[in-house]
Formats: sequence, C-alpha cells, structure tokens
Amino acid sequence: MFERLPVYSCPVVICGDSNMHVDDASCADAVRLADLLQSFGDVQHVTTATHTAGHTFDLVIARTDTDITDVDVGGFISDHVLVRFTIVCGDRSTRRNQSVVEPGKDTRNMCLHVA
Repeated sequence: MFERLPVYSCPVVICGDSNMHVDDASCADAVRLADLLQSFGDVQHVTTATHTAGHTFDLVIARTDTDITDVDVGGFISDHVLVRFTIVCGDRSTRRNQSVVEPGKDTRNMCLHVA
C-alpha cells in the first residue's frame, strides 16, 4: 500500500487502531512499521498513549510534507482516547479542515473529501 501512495497529488492520511504498541521499541511489528514509514517518507503523528493500557495504539500517518497540526490526544470515550488533528490543504490562509474519527469506528471504507 505505501508504495502506491506517492502517486496521489493530494494529502493522504492513514488513521486507525493498529492493535500493536507502536511506542514499544521491543515490539517487532512496531519496529517494522517505523522502518516502513521512514523508508517511504511517512511519519506517525500520535506520540502519546491512546489506550487504557498506557500504550500508543492509534495512528495518524501522513507523508512528511503533509501539514498535520494540532494533534490532540484526549478524553477516553472507550478503552481508546479520541484523537483529533488538523490537516491544512492548499493555501494555509484560506482553507482549514478538521476531521474527527471516533475510536473503534471502522474506517476501511471511509473517504474524507476536502473541498
């Protein structure tokens, strides 16, 4: 999937529950994910715990040139917190759009269109 993302001329953001401790350097899957993201020029923007177990499970992944700001990890609404962020598309002074995805929501078929 990551090798196909650079063909898109618009920002692509991958969000969701990874079901792994992406903040745990001893987790082989987390290390592989971090290596994969680095090799494709992507970054994981959530850097604090998002689960009641105290680890980072939830992801906001985008290319390094995608303007993601105001990442807010707060308020448990289940065993996960609500993660909110702002993505700036186009001219920063004229267009700001925000999307909120609730923990546990099936995002496999969700598409966010920014006008």
